[in-house]
Amino acid sequence: MYNRYNSKFSGSHIDRMRKLVEDGFAIHYIARKFECRANAVWFHVFDLIPPQKLSKEQQKRNLRGSNLTISKVQRIRKMGVKDKIPANAIARIFGISNTAALSIIKGRTFRWIPGETLSGEIIPIEYEYTAKTDRKRGPKMGSKKRVRAGVLKKYGKIHGVDASTVCKWVKQGKLLLPPKERIV
Repeated sequence: MYNRYNSKFSGSHIDRMRKLVEDGFAIHYIARKFECRANAVWFHVFDLIPPQKLSKEQQKRNLRGSNLTISKVQRIRKMGVKDKIPANAIARIFGISNTAALSIIKGRTFRWIPGETLSGEIIPIEYEYTAKTDRKRGPKMGSKKRVRAGVLKKYGKIHGVDASTVCKWVKQGKLLLPPKERIV
């Protein structure tokens, strides 16, 4: 269909993407359907997904390594929307790039901070985002002390559960595996 690295979409493709998001499908699932990167899909559908309200700890984690604070982001938005100062002037004032300033003003970045943007009012909400996807749940294979997938499946069949549940039981100490089968 399309080259993964050269994703140019027609209007009908974008309409289908937006319809899939409204139906509750995950961004990565849609990207696999259109054979493109997830950020290419996100660029076209980000306004359909409401921003999530974050706790104070999550806000600190998101701002770590950034020279912006919540009050600076709100000032950037106010200057860009109400005072109509150009993005390049705002970028010089705050020591950020023109693209970063424009993204903040348009409401593409820092969506978890409430305020008025060029795209409209941003009001983060509390919700659990559960999207439909084609990925199946299974054991996480990246941990240092991972258990062999075959062993997890074997014990899953014995106990009548899936492999991820067996993995949880092993981590919680509810299920002890023989030493030979414990560490890869």
